[in-house]
Amino acid sequence: MKTKTYDIASAIHIGGREEQQDSVKVYTLNNNHLLVVADGMGGHRGGQLASKIAVDVCVKCFQQEKGSPSNPKDFLKQMVHHASEEIKTQGELQNISPRTTLVVAIILGNHAYWAHVGDSRLYYFKQSVFSQRTRDHSVVQMLLDTDQITEEEMGTHPDQNRLLQSVGGENPPKVSLGETALEAGDALLLCSDGLWERFDIPEITKAINLEGKVGIETWPQKMVDEAAKRGGPKGDNISLAVYKHYGNNSSKVQNTRVLISGLVFLTLMLAVAAFAFFKPAEKPIPNTEPTQIEELTRTEESISDDLNSVAPYSEAVPASKVEPPYTEASNDDNQRVIQVE
Repeated sequence: MKTKTYDIASAIHIGGREEQQDSVKVYTLNNNHLLVVADGMGGHRGGQLASKIAVDVCVKCFQQEKGSPSNPKDFLKQMVHHASEEIKTQGELQNISPRTTLVVAIILGNHAYWAHVGDSRLYYFKQSVFSQRTRDHSVVQMLLDTDQITEEEMGTHPDQNRLLQSVGGENPPKVSLGETALEAGDALLLCSDGLWERFDIPEITKAINLEGKVGIETWPQKMVDEAAKRGGPKGDNISLAVYKHYGNNSSKVQNTRVLISGLVFLTLMLAVAAFAFFKPAEKPIPNTEPTQIEELTRTEESISDDLNSVAPYSEAVPASKVEPPYTEASNDDNQRVIQVE
């Protein structure tokens, strides 16, 4: 019986709105995975169009790379910019200004990479314990960072819908990037603000840990249904995508290959030693020790203007306790406050 290495699912609900402006997609290609959530901005005509274009562009780019981009972070950044340009182009054709938030993650083997713009979030759970979340490009995130409000107050604050970044518009968005190695028990949850406004971190963590009690094909939809119930007749659209990691056989295969290579090398060394002992060579035997190969560790690049720069944590840490570096946004078009209705 083949061992399951992952679970992946998505769910969506219109909430109390007349139009569904969220878009969500999970997609698997060549054993790698793509998760996308986009929240079209209701205050701008064409929110539904913007979120759909963003998701479609992400899927198309992932397909073009056959699910295995060689430079994941650069791939994600360029993909978001491509989505922004496509949204802008389609908006100009219809004489509208569609915009959307966007959070996208790709899982390549035992590693996850993500990018986001706006206030759609990614939550990372280290062996089922909350570790970190992306930091919103919003006014309320700035208020949280300066200790003017708490994490719990973000969803109900009067400025909750004021964003600093969006996909679409005149200027390219500033994309926040992140990555992490994955171990068995780790999970990623991507969602629009329609979900995180209604659930605190302990509740989201509890949902992630429902494995074995409620299947992943069931609980995501139950969660968005509950968010819609809590939001009532004026509640927002809700969408989520979730990935649970149980381990990847590729690492075991690699270890097996290393072991076999080592045994072959040892056998050759013993053969050389035996030959040298029983039939000494006329010339000195050359040094048979393998050349030392320096192992290079690639460190995560620093992004000085990234509101998403949060170090991983080994235990649950409320986001209100996190003190990330913050650089004030420049005064270009996309950095002005964008009001979302």
